[in-house]
Amino acid sequence: VARANRADGQDVIRLGDSIDLRRQLVVSDDLVLDGNGHTLRATSRDRILDVRPGTTLRVEDVTLRGGRAPEGESGGAIRGTEATVRVVDSRLVGNRAEGEGASGGAIMNDRGTLVVVGSRIRGNRAERAGGGIEANEGSTRVDDTLLKGNRTGAAPGNGGGLHLTGAGTVRVEDSRVIGNRASAEGGGLWNSATGEMTVTDTVLNRNVGSGAEATNGGGALFNDGGRMTVRGVSATGNKAPGAAGSGGGLLN
Repeated sequence: VARANRADGQDVIRLGDSIDLRRQLVVSDDLVLDGNGHTLRATSRDRILDVRPGTTLRVEDVTLRGGRAPEGESGGAIRGTEATVRVVDSRLVGNRAEGEGASGGAIMNDRGTLVVVGSRIRGNRAERAGGGIEANEGSTRVDDTLLKGNRTGAAPGNGGGLHLTGAGTVRVEDSRVIGNRASAEGGGLWNSATGEMTVTDTVLNRNVGSGAEATNGGGALFNDGGRMTVRGVSATGNKAPGAAGSGGGLLN
């Protein structure tokens, strides 16, 4: 990766085996990382991939497992900052963003472009928001992807599967959002007051938004005042079980 950063133009790295990483890989020049079915596994408290501004990274057919962002930082497996990140046919499993303000258990898209296609984002956790994916503004698209069993902590604990902060756009299409949990709002998907979220032809099942207040809940979907378009969606078995929690399926 360091050699690819120094070389001009886009490089391709194809894994021949699974790799245990002792520190994050910093990507500062355009790169295609072809996992070839193998795994990148974090073995210390660090994320797996940190993508720097202006850079394009495509990861395909790889498992990213066990990433731990440094305390209070976001993006357990991948952090893209004003970058373009494409995740294709991959698995992001058991990654964490812990500590105050930490978001995006698997992926943090910070004011960039994120496209996730044909992938599985499962069993990740973030303390603040976005147990699976956190989008801070920018553009995010999730297509033909499973968001399952992701969860947030308690501060404030929004968007178990995916959370949008600020004036960004999110499109979730032909996907499954299953069994995600938020301690306050939006067990499945959470849209900001200035955001635009479109959810199309997607199944939302058994998600939980557990906040105790009447303004908390939204087991499957939570819209904080932005524009949310829901079309061709099945939302079943979702819950808002807090003491005064509202909107088992959708809280607008």
